[in-house]
Amino acid sequence: MKKITRFSIFVLIIMIIFQNRMVQSCYAIENSVPEIEMSENSVGENIKINIKYPQFGGKDKKLEDLNNRIKQEIDTWKRDMMELDKQYIEQAKKNNFPIREFELFGTYKITYNNNDFISTFLDKYQYTGGAHGISSKSMYNFDIKKQKYIKLNELFKKNYDFKRVINTKIRTDILKEKDIYFDAGKQFKGIKDNQSYYITKDGIVIHFGLYEIAPYSSGYREFLIPFSLIKDGLIYNF
Repeated sequence: MKKITRFSIFVLIIMIIFQNRMVQSCYAIENSVPEIEMSENSVGENIKINIKYPQFGGKDKKLEDLNNRIKQEIDTWKRDMMELDKQYIEQAKKNNFPIREFELFGTYKITYNNNDFISTFLDKYQYTGGAHGISSKSMYNFDIKKQKYIKLNELFKKNYDFKRVINTKIRTDILKEKDIYFDAGKQFKGIKDNQSYYITKDGIVIHFGLYEIAPYSSGYREFLIPFSLIKDGLIYNF
């Protein structure tokens, strides 16, 4: 009898754990927006293109603007680079210069997709000759209910001094490896209202592009601001 009782208790515990995981899984699905990966690949006379980007929510009208803006950025980037490549080939042939192959590489990451808020970025790389290519990131932080792109200052209550908190954290992080920054980090003067950022499950990541506060060799400079530091001032419940 004791053996049966113990076995029954064990089975019950397993069932509870399984049910909890199922509930958590369903909750995550219900609160996130479906996404699909799109890709564009082509090889021209002098250009290679390999781009991946996200599209959200299927036919959900609330996400139409976000999807269109992402697609438009990709299309514009590709069109501009193909036109530049065409002009480059013409000039190279005219002046008998060697022709270097152009390359476009694009990928993305969805860093937050929950609670009617999407945070994602495109990471773009282009090579048009020279010592190295050029990289850049484009962030999209979208409030689905409001159907609005949210600037950094719009995440916080009006009277909350978010800049002071974030700037203090960034300066602290810079001091830990100041040798990799311009002028030992003194060039950092503070963030802007529309500072580039994206959301993760752990906090807000403040982004600086190449050459903004550090040389090319240092790459992007990004600083995680944990939610625990700014929770009193946030409007959103991430």
